[in-house]
Order: sequence, then C-alpha cells, then structure tokens
Amino acid sequence: VLALVTSALAAAGYRVGSTPKPHLVTYRERAQIGGVPITPERFAEMASRVLPLADKVARRHGDPTEFELLTAMTFLWFAESRVDLAVVEVGLGGRLDATHAWDGGVATITNVTLDHMDRLGNTVEAIAREKAAIVMRDDLGVTGAWGTALGVVERRARRVGAPLEVVPPA
Repeated sequence: VLALVTSALAAAGYRVGSTPKPHLVTYRERAQIGGVPITPERFAEMASRVLPLADKVARRHGDPTEFELLTAMTFLWFAESRVDLAVVEVGLGGRLDATHAWDGGVATITNVTLDHMDRLGNTVEAIAREKAAIVMRDDLGVTGAWGTALGVVERRARRVGAPLEVVPPA
C-alpha cells in the first residue's frame, strides 16, 4: 500500500517522503524521498542531531527505542527537505507507535488479523483498537478491515469525526 500510494503521488508531481518497511539491503531504505534512501552522510547527520536529545527523553520517559530514534530522524529529514507529502507506515500497531506523532491527514488501516499479539492484544477486536488509534480528529480514514475489526474502526472514525472510506476485500 505504501509503495502504491507513494508512486501515485509521485506520478501526480509531488515530492514524496516515505518510510517503507522492512528494509531489504540497508537500514537507510526506511527513510526515502522520491524513492531514494537517505544517504549515509545525511543519515549520520540526522543521528548526530537526534541522539543527544534522546538523553533528555530518557530522563523523563526511559530510553527511546531504535525505531523511535529512526522515526525522529526521518521526520526531521522530511521537514528540512521540504517534502510535499509523506507516506508514513506505522511500525507496530498504531496507538503507541512512534509514528503516531505524525498526522498526515489520511489514516489507512489495510486489514486486521491476529498479528503482534504479544504487544497488541489476543483478539482481532483488541488489535483493531490499537490500529484504529491512528485515525485522528478530522483525518480521512481508509480501511480494508472487515468483520468485527471493521466495527472497531468505524466506531473510532465516528468518535473522532473522521470520514471513513471502506474498501471491500477483492
């Protein structure tokens, strides 16, 4: 989904930042602009700027995770590079994910299955609640969820005043 949306936006003429996961060759693939991963030099620069701030976060909230640091570096890089749009994929779930700090105006939940149960819950409904939390006030929601998960996503969208486009399974 991330690749398709990114490609469509690029074809429409936008300069698009994206956060594809997982990486295939290099960790830097997780931060891209125009389909090109962040350079080693820029990655090192972003790390040198974000890591000192991690100590301040750690004193109050505990050590940030590797993913939280990468997310901060990527968001900083996108802002300084002045991307037109960013397509940001959550790392795990949604509600407690580092990417939840981002509100791009559109929130997409592709499907909901029994995945990452050790962190998200042991029912489809519990996992759907975690994932649906990415839908924020006045976002446009898009989902491919179905069954009981769809009801959870629909309730979240109503609660935050987000119109929801439901895409049925193929």
